Amino acid sequence: MPTLSEMTLGALNVLDMDPDGLYLLVEGGGVDRAMHANNLGRMIEDQIEFDAAVAAVSAYLDANTNGNNWANTLVIVTADHDHLLFGPDSDTVFQQDLTDNGKGNLPGHKWQFSSHSNQLVPLFARGPGSELLALYADQRDFGRLPPNAAGGPDRVVDRLYLDQTEIYAALVQTQAVPEPASVALAGVAGLGLAVRRLRRRA
Repeated sequence: MPTLSEMTLGALNVLDMDPDGLYLLVEGGGVDRAMHANNLGRMIEDQIEFDAAVAAVSAYLDANTNGNNWANTLVIVTADHDHLLFGPDSDTVFQQDLTDNGKGNLPGHKWQFSSHSNQLVPLFARGPGSELLALYADQRDFGRLPPNAAGGPDRVVDRLYLDQTEIYAALVQTQAVPEPASVALAGVAGLGLAVRRLRRRA
């Protein structure tokens, strides 16, 4: 069975034949299935596989494969939802991070839900048009969190975010954006990878 990286590069090899450009959506779907089952080990395996697919696309563009590079290709990495996976004491410590139990051991964790949540997810983008995503990130998530495990003061959350429909709106505009840019809007890598090469100019 081919890996997600092999399928991603195979799709790019076929789609690259179109002189009008390409759009490719790659989903690490096994991560979602594992999280619905609260199966941490399987989720980690699928996340590693997805990270390898992102690395394969990056290497493909770094090498200027068939003229595809970071100057003419926009890559977006994000997720479509969260599953409320937190640390082992997250019943009492709000949004506690997973704990490191050492090499070869699963991290300390607790699933607070078995389905989708409305918690914000991270988004990373690189390539021409990525700066448009930062412009669309004009909604504000603001509030105070309870004290951390050390009993410190309340923590303030103040961050900007964009809706999923605004990602599409930014993609529609990328045809007119000639220069590359890079922006990271939040957190860590997610579960979906979109690759769009702009139309080749005559």
